[in-house]
Amino acid sequence: MAFFGISKIDPSHVAKLLRRSRVATLIVFAAVTVVSYQAQAEHRPITSALVYLMCVMLIGASRGLRSGLAAGFAASCIYSIFIRNPIFEFGTITLDYYAPLFGFNFAALISGILAGRLTDRAESAEAARHQLDLLVQFSSALQKAVHLEDVAIVLRSTIPQAEIRSRLLPYVERGRLGAVQHNLQKVIGLALAVPGGAPPDRRFEPSDIDLPAFVDLLAMAVERCDLLEQKAETEAVQRSEQLKTTILSSLSHDLRTPIAAISASAASLKRFGPSFSAEVRAEMLQTIEEQCTRLDRFIAKLLSFGRLQGGDVAGQLEPVDVVELLGKAVISARAAGPNHPIFKELPDYPVTVMANPAMLEQVFFNILENAVVYTQPGSAIRIHVEAAGGKVVIRIRDNGKGVGSDNLNNIFEPFFRSKSSRHTNGQGLGLFIARGFVEAFEGKIEASSPHPGGSGLEISIILPLVRVELEDVVNG
Repeated sequence: MAFFGISKIDPSHVAKLLRRSRVATLIVFAAVTVVSYQAQAEHRPITSALVYLMCVMLIGASRGLRSGLAAGFAASCIYSIFIRNPIFEFGTITLDYYAPLFGFNFAALISGILAGRLTDRAESAEAARHQLDLLVQFSSALQKAVHLEDVAIVLRSTIPQAEIRSRLLPYVERGRLGAVQHNLQKVIGLALAVPGGAPPDRRFEPSDIDLPAFVDLLAMAVERCDLLEQKAETEAVQRSEQLKTTILSSLSHDLRTPIAAISASAASLKRFGPSFSAEVRAEMLQTIEEQCTRLDRFIAKLLSFGRLQGGDVAGQLEPVDVVELLGKAVISARAAGPNHPIFKELPDYPVTVMANPAMLEQVFFNILENAVVYTQPGSAIRIHVEAAGGKVVIRIRDNGKGVGSDNLNNIFEPFFRSKSSRHTNGQGLGLFIARGFVEAFEGKIEASSPHPGGSGLEISIILPLVRVELEDVVNG
């Protein structure tokens, strides 16, 4: 249609304009009335009728069924009374005038109904799609929740607090949701207590979505968190039982040997002591002393193991000198393994870290003892300490057989013993305790085998340094 340049108008832009404003709809209807009247005045009745018909269809498609019916009825009246000849008369003389009149009115009404119905269905589909998008968005956020507190945070960041209190909470309280209802109310209570929330442009109202479906998603998330918690508790119980079994097995093996040696030596001294030579008595007393020391170390490791399992490690930290504690640990290690020379490369200034002094000394001793136990007598143990970049690295290296690559990641696990080391004395707790203590001091421990200097095993301890003033270092 090229009348008055109407062909240059994009119907989609006009439809958007009509959908946004009622005033724009009235303006367009009035403009079309003028165009239809002008076409009728220029003796173009078909153009006049088609212009009105297209206007009715456009209004129905953009504004909905009611607006389409209203436009069709208004167009019928205006066209019949004010535009079509004779004007100001709703009637005709012959039947030929009735046919186009009623045909146009009927077409206007039908087009408005059909276009309006199509628009209503499109709007319903768009609303359903919008609801589905919101539910998918909410479901994706809930998938990351592991605890009820996480679900509460997702809920709080999705729906405004006022809407949670006024709409969601009453719906949950009225619903019959079974066993999950209590946890749902708990999550809502937590959400109301969580401060902050998402920006307004990232929230949506419960009235914008299918509230039952929304609550069902919440219920499934709560049930999943409950199942995850039950699973974690079950696994914790299983690990605890497995740990108890392992500890009992270790106790029965590692306590029996020293107790038997102590008991045999003490009984022999009591019964045959006067008949033994001084050298034999001294040897038996040394055996008792060595086995008692062995028992003492084993019990100390079990106590440290219990502290790790109970989480009572990170308390009572204080600035300590790594070099000083290494010196104490070396003295104890030389007493435990006098046949192993120990070489040290230490800085000549204090190296201070935040740690529990007794625990850090035990870390060093456990690693040195491990090197003593699993290497041949006479093999050297080397210690190197380097402080740089806000960290201190303590490397303890032996020249033993080392550890295979398949077992290297397991040596810090509790009660781990490789096949090649099961004939030696030990409980497999030393390196596990060392790792636990080092991590409690916000450090890390690593192992490499063979080490860069040759064969054997190298344990590296990395700890954050405490800032020391330069004059303290110089004067130290």
